[in-house]
Amino acid sequence: MEYLLVVAIVLLILLPGIFLFYSQSQRTNADLGVKQLQKIGHDIVDNAEIVYRLGPPSRLVLKESFPDNLANLSIINDPAQKIYELVFVSRLGGLPSESSFPSDVDIRGIFTQEDYSGGLKNVKVEAKRDGTGTYVEISID
Repeated sequence: MEYLLVVAIVLLILLPGIFLFYSQSQRTNADLGVKQLQKIGHDIVDNAEIVYRLGPPSRLVLKESFPDNLANLSIINDPAQKIYELVFVSRLGGLPSESSFPSDVDIRGIFTQEDYSGGLKNVKVEAKRDGTGTYVEISID
């Protein structure tokens, strides 16, 4: 009988500690994912602006490690209003979270789910010219 009482007290002490440790590690992982996305987004946009100013045929290849929790990657491109944004949608704690990175230059790109799946990726940032002017093409291998 005393053994049951000792086991019950030990469990009462251990279970809250285990829960707190688990929830804190989940928050830390989510924070790391957000910081990683912020770094990737800023790297891509900053290098796109550099390549744009250098002009065609300038090109850079960035090695970026994408997190596993990305749900979508897209570019919002509205030349009439001069709005150019790189947008990441991630799943943090099951809820979608959007991270937007505005650019001062015309950026373009179309991405598949394989492009933004987790892992090490080569991000190609290349200045190009068409009938409307200079723009930066972003692609992921």
